[in-house]
Amino acid sequence: MEIDENSVLRLKGRIKAAKDVSFTLNRPAVLSGDSSIAKLIMKHYHERFNHGNHNTVMNEIRQKYYITSLRSKLRKIAHECQWCRINRSLPKMPSAEGDLPPERLRHHQPPPSRVRGSIISGL
Repeated sequence: MEIDENSVLRLKGRIKAAKDVSFTLNRPAVLSGDSSIAKLIMKHYHERFNHGNHNTVMNEIRQKYYITSLRSKLRKIAHECQWCRINRSLPKMPSAEGDLPPERLRHHQPPPSRVRGSIISGL
């Protein structure tokens, strides 16, 4: 770890040898998961990626910042998020017949053939 010219603690790693990589990806800023700025960053990314899964949000955050205990802090933010709480409480509707229990499936018979009787005589 090193401190840059703006007094920001930055992580050093082997990625510094990579060419055409931005400085923030090369040297992510190190933040404590308990700091208020880290919580604001995590909340911003959580909302920016539509309250999505944790892995997507963590990947995007880690491209610029190294936040200690990121996974657990992100879970806490999602747990406290009002939109996520409401969405979790809504009943989930089955998306296809495969999701329904067998007793709720109605077995349809195919329609009668149109080749019989009066239909043909009417042609």
